[in-house]
Amino acid sequence: MLFSLSSTMPKKGLLSGFCFFIFFTAQSQVAFRLNSLPLKYTPELDTLFLAGNFNNWNPRDTAYRFKRNLQNQLEIRVNSVLSSLEYKITRGSWNVEEVSATGQAIQNRVSTNVPNSTINIDVADWKDTKGTHTSTAQVQVLTSQLWLSALKKYRRIWVCLPAEYSSQPTKRYPVMYFHDGQNLFDAATSFAGEWKVDEAQAQLEAAAGFEPIITVGIDNGGADRLSELTPFRHPTYGGGNGEKYAEALATDVKNLVDSRFRTKTDAENTAIGGSSLGGVETLFMAYKYPAIYSKALIFSPSLWFSDSLRQFCLAQSQPANSRLYWVCGTNEGDPDMVPDMNACYADLITAGMPSTQMKKTVVTGGTHSEGFWSSQVKSGISWLFSTTTPVKKKENQKRIIQLQQKEKGVEIENLNPGQTIDIQVFNVNGRLIYSNSFNQQVFNLALSGKGIYILTAKSDQRVDIVKLHNQGL
Repeated sequence: MLFSLSSTMPKKGLLSGFCFFIFFTAQSQVAFRLNSLPLKYTPELDTLFLAGNFNNWNPRDTAYRFKRNLQNQLEIRVNSVLSSLEYKITRGSWNVEEVSATGQAIQNRVSTNVPNSTINIDVADWKDTKGTHTSTAQVQVLTSQLWLSALKKYRRIWVCLPAEYSSQPTKRYPVMYFHDGQNLFDAATSFAGEWKVDEAQAQLEAAAGFEPIITVGIDNGGADRLSELTPFRHPTYGGGNGEKYAEALATDVKNLVDSRFRTKTDAENTAIGGSSLGGVETLFMAYKYPAIYSKALIFSPSLWFSDSLRQFCLAQSQPANSRLYWVCGTNEGDPDMVPDMNACYADLITAGMPSTQMKKTVVTGGTHSEGFWSSQVKSGISWLFSTTTPVKKKENQKRIIQLQQKEKGVEIENLNPGQTIDIQVFNVNGRLIYSNSFNQQVFNLALSGKGIYILTAKSDQRVDIVKLHNQGL
């Protein structure tokens, strides 16, 4: 359309004698409608976006997100002057864009810009979950966009509901959380085979007397896995973000699951589990958050990473009402795996953790692999959620030492004259810096460095664990 401004413009100065024209090109509106989406897996809580040559191929342009129309169909209407529209569907980034039914990248979709037309779209699969799926019908991806505030990262969350869930609309269920969520349910997304947690869950549900549970998987952070699943740093390999990761699970993930599903939210009905570094993080979380998780499945824990974890657990009040299930194999590739696990297990019992609340299994020939952990997960879940009588905490348990902070260390008083006490002192990194035995009434221990130390005093299968704050004067 041509529109002249010459008749209204003043005819003086530099503007005199000039005519100005504005050209208007008509925009047309096209409706893009999602006709079908992959059942495995289009996350219920993910936002779907249209990215194309009309928005600079932005995969997360909030102005181009699909919304439900009056017929409850996902739709977006686009105004554009372009004669040819090129586009793809994403879930917020190019890492989660649509692909073909065989998992291959697809060419840009192309449609002619016909005014007031509707373009129906069938999405065959997604880039992040492509492949031949092996999960049961009870498995879903709840979201791939959960913001973990402590880590400042998005994460994918998996959920496997009991088969009876929809038919029991008032029933609430215990929940078990697992690290490395991509390895739990589906070979298509796993690193090297799946744990088959959904199959184990179904078998347990069919067994008499087992109360069905909800299982939840939290994807690991890929390149950040080592950092996120280690609560304490290694002098060579780094890490140490496990406390932030644990906080994210205890807040963001648990809050989401409890808000979306009918869960039993108390600690008695909440479990955590993982393998390798995930076993390390599980043990840490069981002691860090005993008011949230009362059950822990610890497979092949990589305790070699930092002895600070063992010292941290010994320095806490033992979670006597928690249940810890330990498993490792004799062929894991680490000669210290079995002795490390046995030693940590024994130390916790010595520190007051009831042996009836823990179970330890060393499997001959067991390897450091998804296949081995898959073979053990059903038994682990069954034992953790079996009916038990809570252990009463011991009140006024008699101590074996008494401490008096001194100018350059600590004075240790032997509360039972004649008994021999073994003393060990560790720094905050878990390194043993002092070890000795004494049987006199009073013993003076010098500590030259300023900082926090953990002291263990053992005598006759009893132990006192004390955290020292040395001023280093």
